[in-house]
Amino acid sequence: MRRSVGSSPTYRKEWQRCGRIIYWKKSQRGLVYKLRVLVQGSKMCNKYIQIFKRTARGSGYDRRVLIEEFKRGLNGFIRRRLAKAESPPSIITKWQKRCRKVGEF
Repeated sequence: MRRSVGSSPTYRKEWQRCGRIIYWKKSQRGLVYKLRVLVQGSKMCNKYIQIFKRTARGSGYDRRVLIEEFKRGLNGFIRRRLAKAESPPSIITKWQKRCRKVGEF
């Protein structure tokens, strides 16, 4: 007695694996969307950084894109102050540290 192609154990495992990947990508897309619409607004820098870190954790973005998204969401005043820096940092944590310093006063 022969099994049909759709009922083999390896086919089922592969289908389940694909289902998990699709689910993961959907949740990742949600995080990317949240990063794209996240803005500092009237929030303090520390609060904005907290929310950004939480959202960026599973987004799958690389370092450079995270920095761009972080800067895009900042208030205009803070963004301009950070843009005037002589040597811009290459790590997101250093950008966040500078944001805290600029946002304090």
